[in-house]
Amino acid sequence: MIVDFTGRNLYFFLLLLWASSEFFIGKWMFGAKPEKHRIDKYPKMIILLSQLPFGVRWKKNVDKEDIPIFERYQRRIRIMYISTFFPLLIMYIFFNYIKF
Repeated sequence: MIVDFTGRNLYFFLLLLWASSEFFIGKWMFGAKPEKHRIDKYPKMIILLSQLPFGVRWKKNVDKEDIPIFERYQRRIRIMYISTFFPLLIMYIFFNYIKF
């Protein structure tokens, strides 16, 4: 009896590809994390607000020279969210609605 595992193999290959890309994007994202001495200057709530993907209220409570550093980290967090959500959505649609 011959069993066709083409769909399953493709699924595991895409899942492995997605997981490895998430690892490298996560490493890249944490490379932009502000240094500890910058984080220690501000209250915890300001740091948490700066990590939200579309928050801007934190900018008025941060020094002007620190804003580009926090914005770069926030931009990379957005890229991480997008690279996590959309491939999973595409794989879900692909494997639930396309039959092999």
